[in-house]
Amino acid sequence: MNRTSKPFTAFTVILALGFAAGCGAPDLAAMRPQVSKSSAAIFYVDHPSMESGTGLNHDEEGRMVYKTIDVSTGDFETQIASALTNDDLNFVVVVVDNAAPYSTFLSQLAQKYADIHFEVLSDQPGTFPSLQNLRTVSANPDLVAYGIGYLVGTYLSWLATKATVSSTYGMVVQPTLGYVKSTAPKDQQEAFFAGLYTADASAQVVPLASSSGTSASQGYPGSSTAFGYVNALPLSGVVYSSALSKSTIAALASQTNTFFSFGDEFSGLPCLIRPGHLSPTEVSDAISAAERGQWQPGNEEKIDFSSIALQTSALPPSVSEMWGSLQTTLSTSTTDWRQKFEQLPTQTRSMLSTQFGST
Repeated sequence: MNRTSKPFTAFTVILALGFAAGCGAPDLAAMRPQVSKSSAAIFYVDHPSMESGTGLNHDEEGRMVYKTIDVSTGDFETQIASALTNDDLNFVVVVVDNAAPYSTFLSQLAQKYADIHFEVLSDQPGTFPSLQNLRTVSANPDLVAYGIGYLVGTYLSWLATKATVSSTYGMVVQPTLGYVKSTAPKDQQEAFFAGLYTADASAQVVPLASSSGTSASQGYPGSSTAFGYVNALPLSGVVYSSALSKSTIAALASQTNTFFSFGDEFSGLPCLIRPGHLSPTEVSDAISAAERGQWQPGNEEKIDFSSIALQTSALPPSVSEMWGSLQTTLSTSTTDWRQKFEQLPTQTRSMLSTQFGST
């Protein structure tokens, strides 16, 4: 009977010698070349907005082992210090809504552990030094405010067009936007108005009185009251950007049910347009860059499609469509909102300064 001969290989010799020496069968897994893997920890602080829907994908070779850790603000410093001391980490990612309160602490950690890469992802930026092992990515609050202003202006233009079409006698009432005087940074306020008047040069904005009833509405028809006007034109909507008291919210809600915000405080009001968050893919992008050896330090502010949140069911399609094209423009080119603000008529900028306190 014919037999099929098998090649005699060096591997066969190794097996034979192993058995001959009485050492038993060799551990084949141990004989494979070992590839060291990097280790990462991802800290989600107080369930940040961008945590929702986050998916992490390794590259095909799986060159990094990572773990995710949900922590509260109170436990964060202890937890991250413990991980850095006890775990063999190469990469640390911190995901938080507002990076400002953690800037000093994280900067000191990055300086202390210079052999570990740190990345901070946030919707509100902090102030960080330039370090070779530190990268920060945050939403650009000025561009977000500009974009929200532009979309609110698009909404007001739609209201004006709708009023013109539906007017029986051809008399059109210009939509009126109430503006709650803000403690938001000057740049964000100016960026909002730059976007608003770029989209709707004829936008009518009235400053609303404080909750104490102090008038801030001089020059407009009707007698001013706290957040409203007696016998004045009705408000088409209200924009705010700072935390509001319960009494203020109640007063605003009695005037309109249409709200917008360009700040990071929403006060429980159902805003049709407001700041969103960084894309959840920023986390997986960070891991992927580290795995592939493409990670780079630096401080980056950006805007993407999720940077502005729209309540699309309550907005005309023109607003959503405008955001689709505007987002592309803002994310792929440098929009000089300051230049657009300076290009506003002198009268408009003077009005914003004297009546809104934005400059």
